[in-house]
Amino acid sequence: MSVARNRCLAESSSEFVAFLDADDVWRQDHLKHLWSLHVAFPDASLLANSFQEVSAIPDDDVATAVQYRGIEDFIAEAAAGCAWVFTSAAMIHRDRCLSLGGFEADENRGEDIDLWIRMGSRFPVALSDYVGSFYRRVDNSLTTSLSVLQPDIAMRRIAATLGTETGMGPARRRAFKELYNRIAIANATDCLAKGQREAARMFLSLSSDTEVSRSRWRILQLLCLMPPSAVTKLARIRNRVRAVMESGR
Repeated sequence: MSVARNRCLAESSSEFVAFLDADDVWRQDHLKHLWSLHVAFPDASLLANSFQEVSAIPDDDVATAVQYRGIEDFIAEAAAGCAWVFTSAAMIHRDRCLSLGGFEADENRGEDIDLWIRMGSRFPVALSDYVGSFYRRVDNSLTTSLSVLQPDIAMRRIAATLGTETGMGPARRRAFKELYNRIAIANATDCLAKGQREAARMFLSLSSDTEVSRSRWRILQLLCLMPPSAVTKLARIRNRVRAVMESGR
């Protein structure tokens, strides 16, 4: 996928490029709000609307007030769970993206997150709270079918940064480490959902010093101790609750 995205970036003649993966859907005003976000923050190189994970695409697009904001410290906000970028909700400055090498090739997980981290570390970021895209939960999608057995490129890049940038200040180092932990915990969650319990335990061991995501880490630790059948039942209950909430929107 990275090779295809990089080729599109290289052959594009536009200053900005937006992405849409095959399993996802844009809302009608998605591009409109991305461009308005650019107008509000013209120096931003990474821009994104919000997104929603759904099992079925809602047919409503209720007009609500939209807030745009510039992100002063993308790494710190991402580590705290206050800022995130979903690929099918993102728009990037083409030349600045390519100046960083684009998406890491020969990777099948984390290459988009890795790029957002690199861009957010070098260039301004702007986000809106408009839900401009939907991520559809499809059982046979590429994302759900991939095995998660080792740290992805985003985790490896952060680890390398922490190991090589000796002049990094304490606050910045804590933010990068918490972002590393957050990604590891997300991978542990995916592993549990796929029945990969040993891999889940490995990711939890890598994130054992988390402070921001401590409650979630403890819940996952508990789930790793439960029988697989109980975890499966809990996942089904969660999915049913999500479906009920979606139908009531």
